[in-house]
Amino acid sequence: VDVTRPVGEIRFDSNQVTAGETVGVTVTFDEPVTNPRAAIAVEFGTLSNLVNAAELDGTRSTTWKGVFTPTLDLEITDVRLTLDNSRVSDAAGNAGAGLSSSNALSIDTLGPIASFQQEILSATRRLISIDFAEEVSGFDESDIVFDSASKSRIVTSGFTTVEPGR
Repeated sequence: VDVTRPVGEIRFDSNQVTAGETVGVTVTFDEPVTNPRAAIAVEFGTLSNLVNAAELDGTRSTTWKGVFTPTLDLEITDVRLTLDNSRVSDAAGNAGAGLSSSNALSIDTLGPIASFQQEILSATRRLISIDFAEEVSGFDESDIVFDSASKSRIVTSGFTTVEPGR
């Protein structure tokens, strides 16, 4: 007679995720169990349905896989998933016990925040500075858009990239 309670472990397959990315989630038990998706508490994103690693060949595996998609406009560390083992059961009907917490995930889906400053150099010249709160990549002069009313009067004399911290 099987009276052993199943014990599960949950983990993110990476420790960080940024905008446009997803992270795999792996849930592993010490014996085959029913689908544990409903037993997982999720914050700061969504978790897909879980797929049993062996479903394709008709067997039951102890490993389940899913995909975590982070919430947008968020910058947070130490995000964890919680598995409530009491909400899963094995083939004999034994429910698990206790909670299992995943490893920590760092989410950065918050776009860079820019601040603008203007310095009057003369009656017809202005120096406009754009300062980002964090390092950005791929930003150049073509990313700056002016409204059509002032566009004919704008002359750019160069684009200067400044090293972070300088």
